[in-house]
Amino acid sequence: MRNAHLRMGRLEYRRNSGSTNTRISVYADRYVGEGDDAHLISLFGGDAEVGAITAAIYEKHTFTVTFPDGSQKVVGFGPDAICYRGSINLQGRKQALRHLIAVSTSLHANGSAGRTFILHLAPDTRELAWATLVSFLGLPADPRCGALHKRRYVAMSFMLSLFIKWP
Repeated sequence: MRNAHLRMGRLEYRRNSGSTNTRISVYADRYVGEGDDAHLISLFGGDAEVGAITAAIYEKHTFTVTFPDGSQKVVGFGPDAICYRGSINLQGRKQALRHLIAVSTSLHANGSAGRTFILHLAPDTRELAWATLVSFLGLPADPRCGALHKRRYVAMSFMLSLFIKWP
């Protein structure tokens, strides 16, 4: 794959304490977040860099995410974030790359903490959101019945709009 680094973002961590300035930057290939809250990030780098990022996540520090288009956002994971670490062995390298997936508690407790995330890349997710909500609430409903049962459809659409943001 050529120029793969152009399709990845960067996660940067900066900390100034006394006379010591720390700046750590790693590649990020996946990011899910809203506003200033990061919910999921997948990143990789060297052993020391990934270890420092993991410690900073557990200490509730903030990070600067640079997206492939050059835009930047300052984000944090909040309390009790969960980190999963692994190694990537590459041919021709003596040391393995370290891989980290960090997940916020709200995404980790998806559906059980009063909030549901629907991670889907299709542009129209209304039917998926409807099916997820109906399944989650245990309701006997079908999105195709909207024309037949207008009142029930409007009520369910209102409840659905409370859980997700319409595109």
